[in-house]
Amino acid sequence: MITVITRTQFPPSFIERMEDLTDRSMMVFSRQKGFMSMDVKRDLNEGGTLTIFKWKTVEDHQNCMTSPDWGGLTKEWEDFIAEDEVSFDILFIGNDWKKAE
Repeated sequence: MITVITRTQFPPSFIERMEDLTDRSMMVFSRQKGFMSMDVKRDLNEGGTLTIFKWKTVEDHQNCMTSPDWGGLTKEWEDFIAEDEVSFDILFIGNDWKKAE
């Protein structure tokens, strides 16, 4: 299993737009091979979200990101992230920790 953690920071006035993009994205994610879960946490101090994705494999995650299922939603995300007051970072991509035996 792979975990991907992203952070999106934006001003409070953008919350409805972010909620809309996130809800529509969840519909795309849920149809992708290997997608396991998505958990969105809202930052109460700075304004933004931390999103934790779980995938079966790195390949499943990569295939989702280039899936034609995204259609025009990819452009909407690109436009949102391009806003001056918005920042987007991939904080982590990795496997679950397994203790050596």
